[in-house]
Amino acid sequence: MLHESAAPVPSPACARLGRTGDNKERIVSQEIERAIEMEDWDGAEALIAADLAAHPRDHWLVCRLASTSYQRQCYARALELSSQALALEPDCPLALWERAVALQALGCPAEALTVYEQIASRGVDSLARGSCGEGRARARGLYADCLFGEAECQLELGDKTGAAALFRLHLQHRGRGCHSIYTLRQARRSLLNAEDGDDRHSTGDDERA
Repeated sequence: MLHESAAPVPSPACARLGRTGDNKERIVSQEIERAIEMEDWDGAEALIAADLAAHPRDHWLVCRLASTSYQRQCYARALELSSQALALEPDCPLALWERAVALQALGCPAEALTVYEQIASRGVDSLARGSCGEGRARARGLYADCLFGEAECQLELGDKTGAAALFRLHLQHRGRGCHSIYTLRQARRSLLNAEDGDDRHSTGDDERA
């Protein structure tokens, strides 16, 4: 996603939709996540590559590689990797997210919108469960962030009314137990932008929810 500063945004996978497996795999996954949180893209990719050599069909690893590629602004590679992950696990919300953000960054808002809608259509309960789920709080965040992504795509497609409605819906889903990657300030500012600067809908402070 290309936001106001055209800079990469954190992947929701840093906080949700983690890897399943034995204890050793979880430890490696935690090391990968620490490297990503520290924005050590070289370190993260080295860890991922080493683990992929042992687990070449682990779609979570491919997703994380897509995320580091996105953060490096290698959007075409991120898109290709998300496709590889989806070939291994077609219903993985994380792989779909990586595809959506890569498509949006590549200037394909209509295609990205379709993927965001595909994820959100499952609802929170479905996103929270299954082999690729990681609990309700993180699923709520993913759902809310897909609404945000949908809104951005609508804005890029010229539908400010639709975008504003989606930004409001995103804000309605924020609160305790919703692990969003966006600050409330970002969401409210985006809503104001969609409403052409009308500040009547602005609400309070900018704490994360």
